[in-house]
Amino acid sequence: MKNPTVVRVTTLSVLTSLVDGQATSDELDIMSQEISSVFGVAEDEVRGFAQKLIDVYQKKNIAANPVALVKQGQSALGSLSGSNRTKTMEIARKVANSGGLEASEATFLDNLAQYVKRYRR
Repeated sequence: MKNPTVVRVTTLSVLTSLVDGQATSDELDIMSQEISSVFGVAEDEVRGFAQKLIDVYQKKNIAANPVALVKQGQSALGSLSGSNRTKTMEIARKVANSGGLEASEATFLDNLAQYVKRYRR
């Protein structure tokens, strides 16, 4: 994946999908469709990259470490422009809501939203 913005958006979407332990095919579909639509990248390219990230993060068992999840999410958001941060958070919310928003996903997104608010100042 060559576009650094798409890499960061995909990374945050993957992290969101893994908060509850594993990414579902619905979550992968939504992130691929949304990122493709918003950033003009082929769905297959997004899906392939997302699957690689999922595999890496699952091997690291990142879902077992909420602090690491949030830090990775903050890193993904950190260098995005304001409009791209907003788009990224919207996509992450859609991914989280795809299977019904779980408490762990809501907490993850709340932590990132607070980070974005602080970062804007």
